[in-house]
Amino acid sequence: MTPEAEAGWRQRARENPLDFARWMFKARKNVRWELGAHHYAIEAALLRVYAGETKRLIINVSPRYSKTELIVNCMAWTMGQYPDSEFIYTSYSGRLA
Repeated sequence: MTPEAEAGWRQRARENPLDFARWMFKARKNVRWELGAHHYAIEAALLRVYAGETKRLIINVSPRYSKTELIVNCMAWTMGQYPDSEFIYTSYSGRLA
């Protein structure tokens, strides 16, 4: 990746939680994350939480659809924007939670 392309990605990752999640996925797993329509729907719901329009959110999606990846990275993105953010994250699995 060229330095200009990397700078563009970094800027988008700062501005958008979905791009941040894709950036982190690539950094951790060295695999490009292909997005589906459900990722945009989840991002829209998470952005409503970020904006304060939604106080509680439950996301029910089948296993292996990268919802955990997106949610965890969105929490990290939000904490980068507002370090005093607070979240309660639960999961069926102690390892995921």
